[in-house]
Amino acid sequence: MSKANRVLLFASCLCLALFSCDKATAQEKTGSPDFGDGTLEKVADKMKRLLELEWKGDGIALKRDWDKKKKKKADGNDKDQELKEAVEALIEQGVPEAQAKKMAKQMNAHGRFEVMRFHQQRSGVEKAFFAIPSQFGGMSSGSSGSGERRRLSFSTSDLSGIAMLANDDVRFAFEENGSSERSFELRDTGDGKVQFTFAYDQFFLRFLQTQKGATQLIWVNKDQVKVYTGDTFADFIQKNPAPTKQLLFPLLDRLGVKMPLDKMDPRLLSAVIARLERMHANEDEKVKQLVKDLDSDSFKTRKTASEELANGYQQWSDQIAKYASDSSLSPEGRTRLKEIIGSNDKSEIEQFMDDQNLLESTPYLVKLLEVADDKQKALVAEQLKQVTGEEFGEDLEAWTQWLLKNKN
Repeated sequence: MSKANRVLLFASCLCLALFSCDKATAQEKTGSPDFGDGTLEKVADKMKRLLELEWKGDGIALKRDWDKKKKKKADGNDKDQELKEAVEALIEQGVPEAQAKKMAKQMNAHGRFEVMRFHQQRSGVEKAFFAIPSQFGGMSSGSSGSGERRRLSFSTSDLSGIAMLANDDVRFAFEENGSSERSFELRDTGDGKVQFTFAYDQFFLRFLQTQKGATQLIWVNKDQVKVYTGDTFADFIQKNPAPTKQLLFPLLDRLGVKMPLDKMDPRLLSAVIARLERMHANEDEKVKQLVKDLDSDSFKTRKTASEELANGYQQWSDQIAKYASDSSLSPEGRTRLKEIIGSNDKSEIEQFMDDQNLLESTPYLVKLLEVADDKQKALVAEQLKQVTGEEFGEDLEAWTQWLLKNKN
């Protein structure tokens, strides 16, 4: 019986088992299941480029920015940079890394343009897909179809992969060919439905998010069957912290699936509070002091000021630009400010904060009020007042009741 049929049979048996299975509770311990260990872990870094998830409202979706150009930082002379680009191009075509380096040196001696021309013919998703098995030798690959409907495949002695691309419906499936014979599949239909399945020996995990956003996680570990649910993915995380943090996230991380940032991640909470502090502080005086600190005799003070200015660039861009052309500031200070202006890409956390519009989200701010410390509550309450027009101060219960009445 083929591996695919074994998985299908196992899934069918699972459906029968669920009739006699009670729903698991959020507090229940999941333990440390045996995920196995094999080829998928070896290619996890390359898988993350292909299998990255992002928030869509309170649900998740496959992030489809494969064609987004990566920024390259030039280091060394032009020849070294050209050589690196040629190696990368060959690897993304599916050439094993060691062989790619040898080929690139030969091609670079005659110019890299033919390599890059062939490289550019492939779409971003193809480059990311065929880069996954590049470290293995003896690979066979194939591509068929055109336009929005394509089928990609590769096979090595260690790993096989298939990508089915049909308009917005995207499916990736991978199977290990070694002793463990684990399999993983992820599909996003483009209309809100997302599912992924992992199978290994007597372990089976299936996650499903429906078009309407409801989520379900089914976990089978030998003779144990557990089911966890949520109205949305965000609700699922809140209701099921143990299986989320001990089972789902660790497994997907091992398989190279990059999960979206948790909205209650401590790093994000700190960034939101810091943004609120900047918004409600005396902006001009604060920026003036930070710019002054750029000329401090203390390296630590200069570094801290530079980092704070960079983090607050979105709010302080006008002031920073003004000081960058101020001749009374030292050359080093002006250089630091110009570097901040020239590299004003937002961090992942800052970008996420803005994409999700968290500072205008009343439910998020109320949740933030719940977890904020005494000094931070006043900032959050002031922001809630500005967003809603209501004046409940730091009264969490009043805000919660207001949310219930105005949830639509």
